[in-house]
Amino acid sequence: MPDWISVQEAAELSGYHPEQIRRLIRQGRIKAERKGAMFWIDHEALRAFLQTAEKARASDKRYGPRPRSKRRRT
Repeated sequence: MPDWISVQEAAELSGYHPEQIRRLIRQGRIKAERKGAMFWIDHEALRAFLQTAEKARASDKRYGPRPRSKRRRT
């Protein structure tokens, strides 16, 4: 049985803004169910998404240190 958390709780756990969490749900990247006006997120699905996102971030060279410019400042 899934452990359900609210969008606000997911935002606090992940560091994402609540609207970004909702966007990821609408894109199908995080498993959630809509009950009334609120989305409820499967806690394990959120954890799996965060691990995948962290691996992608770690392998993306854009997030590494920036190379120093060879041009001298005057």
